[in-house]
Amino acid sequence: MNNTNPFPIGQVDEGFSLYLPPYDFDASLEESKVASANEQNRKCSAKRITGSFIYAHPADYCGRPMLYASEVEWCDLFDELQHKHIDTVIFQAVLWRELGECYYQSQRYNFLQQYRVVENMLAAAADKKMTVYLGGYGSVAGWAKRLSEEQLCAEIAEHKACFTELSKMGKFSGCYFPCETAYHGERNSEAERRMNRLYQAFSDTVKEFNPSLQVIASPAGYLYPGKTQEFLDFWQAILLESNVDILMPQDSVGNCNCTLPELLPMWSLWKQAADNSGTTLWAHVEIFERRSFLEKVNLYPAAPERVAVQVAIASAVAEKLVAWEVPYFGSAVSGKEGERLSHYLEHQQ
Repeated sequence: MNNTNPFPIGQVDEGFSLYLPPYDFDASLEESKVASANEQNRKCSAKRITGSFIYAHPADYCGRPMLYASEVEWCDLFDELQHKHIDTVIFQAVLWRELGECYYQSQRYNFLQQYRVVENMLAAAADKKMTVYLGGYGSVAGWAKRLSEEQLCAEIAEHKACFTELSKMGKFSGCYFPCETAYHGERNSEAERRMNRLYQAFSDTVKEFNPSLQVIASPAGYLYPGKTQEFLDFWQAILLESNVDILMPQDSVGNCNCTLPELLPMWSLWKQAADNSGTTLWAHVEIFERRSFLEKVNLYPAAPERVAVQVAIASAVAEKLVAWEVPYFGSAVSGKEGERLSHYLEHQQ
């Protein structure tokens, strides 16, 4: 019988045989390939969650309100977050138009209920050397079915006016645009035009004040099989000629709009969208679990095992992982499940 085995056979001291590298093995070439592969794999190993949203209070659940928190209490919270490897916080919105609340002492918005939140938070962040992205004028204009030209211009004017006040308040590294939107399975020229105008106006306002400030947008994500190109075209139209620096999509797992099996193709699409628009890709990881819409308490801390899968998948494409949100869901404030998630966040590798 002809010997067709391409591998030499070796013996080991324990007295059994092993296949060795093939006769035509090029050691220098293969070892170079191995070194390169290992380096790439190390770069893509799971990242830590190193950012979290914070707020005066959540817009649509009770959470961990900070409406009356002093500078010292904000310092305590930042100590807690830093113990969980959080070095960056994103303040969701400095006011909510529809809720009738403003979270800083404002002259322009003195007709809203005002709280001294942003002032205390920024002072504490400076003391604790926490990187802050400050959310601006909060509204739900991104979800509206239509806005007239007059309404759109009025919305843009409010974002600019709000930022003008914020620019005088203290040090922050960039701005978060609170208006959200999403691709809902079909192109929508009105929504695309509106969000493009809003992104352009807001980001231009920030850059004109200080070009070094970064602008973050965090849209929602839904996966529609067979509509990859529509999804990409939708987002390219929205981000066209804007100065948005960081695209930080919500993975939408906590709200049950994207399942774990859908995450890999979803993040692949977001990576393409970021590359097409020239933005840096961060991941907005939802570390909560929705269990109802109707119960008074309907959001709970997610199981660490689920969050670990979200982190692993997003790590392959995103430069930074930011959670919604650690102060409540990743703490004992939300009960035993929160304690368990807190332990996971503390011991991320």
